[in-house]
Amino acid sequence: MRTATVATLFVLGAFVSACAHTTPSPVDASPRIESRTFVSGFESLDDFTGMYISPQTATTRHALVSSPRHGGEHAHCAWLTGRGTGADADGPNHRGYPTVQLRKIDPRGFATPAVVDVWVWVDATMSPGQWLSLATLSPDASDRWTRVVTVNVNPGGWVDVYHVPDQGEHRPTIETHRAFPQRQWVHLSIRIDFAPQRGSIEVLQNNELVARAKVNGGHGRLEQAHFGMYAIASMTSATVCNDDLKITSR
Repeated sequence: MRTATVATLFVLGAFVSACAHTTPSPVDASPRIESRTFVSGFESLDDFTGMYISPQTATTRHALVSSPRHGGEHAHCAWLTGRGTGADADGPNHRGYPTVQLRKIDPRGFATPAVVDVWVWVDATMSPGQWLSLATLSPDASDRWTRVVTVNVNPGGWVDVYHVPDQGEHRPTIETHRAFPQRQWVHLSIRIDFAPQRGSIEVLQNNELVARAKVNGGHGRLEQAHFGMYAIASMTSATVCNDDLKITSR
């Protein structure tokens, strides 16, 4: 398993006074920094043991594949073969992904701000009104996912962020409309802060800022996320692949 939890190791030593005039070493009163990391190269689904994986449906399939891949031997890809329906598990929208339920690593989730680095490969054509989400981030630890922020490919061909600053809204402070390259690996770096006050999200595409927004409704922690195929039911053809995922909380 490539999932990693970074913990702090405390070594307790006894101080033995050699004489009455020995001066004790000063105590380090600096605050300790919490650090957590989740890593997956999608070499094995063991990385997601105990976490929810969306079921296969007649029109939404997903698997570990050898091509295309960014690193290692495998990547995760999902693809569509038709329109989603209400009869689909988790439908009618298309869902083809493993979730990253960070509370399974740390019962408190990951403190934010956190940084998500992931490589994505997309082959999709959308009509106005359709949407394709590459990342969904949530401060909600329940199965309801009542508060989310998503990073999407806009039908116009660029990355945007949705459910900002509030659920159901699209009011970014920056959206560059920089073209999102298709059928090649693209690096996304997402900085998410679910602070109760002054929450925010920022997205870099191949190290260039493409979107920024304020985020309301958080409590300071990233509880769960998913990456892969999440698309409106009306889409009938698309492929989304992920590789080399890393979520870091500092």
